[in-house]
Amino acid sequence: MTLRRLIGITLSLGLTVLLLWLFLRGSDWHGVWKGLRSASPGYLALTFPVGVVSLLLRTLRWQFLLRPVRPSVRFYPLFKATLASFAVTGVLPGRVGELARPYLASRWEKIPLPPVLAEQLHETADAFADTPVDETFTRVLRGLTRALADRRIVEIDYEAGVYDPSKPVRRVRLHPYAIEPSAHTRALYVIGWDEEREARRTFKVERIQSVALTAETFPSPGESVAREMLDAWDVIGDDTPVEVVIRFDPSVTQRVHETRWHSSQVEELEDDGSLLWRARVSGVLEIRSWILGWGPAAEVLEPDELREWIAQQHAAAVARYDDRRG
Repeated sequence: MTLRRLIGITLSLGLTVLLLWLFLRGSDWHGVWKGLRSASPGYLALTFPVGVVSLLLRTLRWQFLLRPVRPSVRFYPLFKATLASFAVTGVLPGRVGELARPYLASRWEKIPLPPVLAEQLHETADAFADTPVDETFTRVLRGLTRALADRRIVEIDYEAGVYDPSKPVRRVRLHPYAIEPSAHTRALYVIGWDEEREARRTFKVERIQSVALTAETFPSPGESVAREMLDAWDVIGDDTPVEVVIRFDPSVTQRVHETRWHSSQVEELEDDGSLLWRARVSGVLEIRSWILGWGPAAEVLEPDELREWIAQQHAAAVARYDDRRG
């Protein structure tokens, strides 16, 4: 056995022990043993072959998908990459294993990227390399990610006065459940349980001034955050659901119709060519700017408070432009 091989085995064993410790620390062994004793031995034994078959089928699917790029890709390296990706997903947040699988497969099988894609990735990396580093944001995100991975309660200082300057910086004890990107604001949001409010809340990461990890842990959330996010227009899924009804002018009907804006949306084409669009969304804060983006081509019919708010914004814009003419 070569020295390099020995070092590799030692590092692998050390990493295995470390990950097992991270995964199993704080476990209720009495409860685990009690659960195992009450489980059916037959069903437990069945989970092994079923799991193996599932991994084999996933590997075959990957082998099939990679044929256009590498027809002779071998099965065993892809199987190892699939196993490793599940291991990574089990200990890191955000399904990082989905990124580990293609990376490991490309390392072990030397799978090249198509030239056009490789060029685009290099250009993107070069462009972002010149982006200024926000040290506060990086430090906050690192702390939240660690808390999410360890299910540890954090204390954050949150700038709550963006919409209301009278509100001071708020100290929040938070159970971070997920970190979600926003396509609308181009920002990151942490979703979790606010102990003071006793409810699930959404916080913009860029407004968090500091993060302090505590030694306390929290249990897994009972409800799926992903399922709750189906009600969100963007990332806020913890607000009261509201039925929104909008009439779109015939000039934009096709543009509105060609996109699935929300999972609950229902459309009705009217005789004059206008489009009646309705959806049930979590609050109206996020959808307001989308409606304003359609200008006079969108008329809010419901709810009344949203219709009034949109009308006020248009009136204020008209007044500002009239002042400029004067």
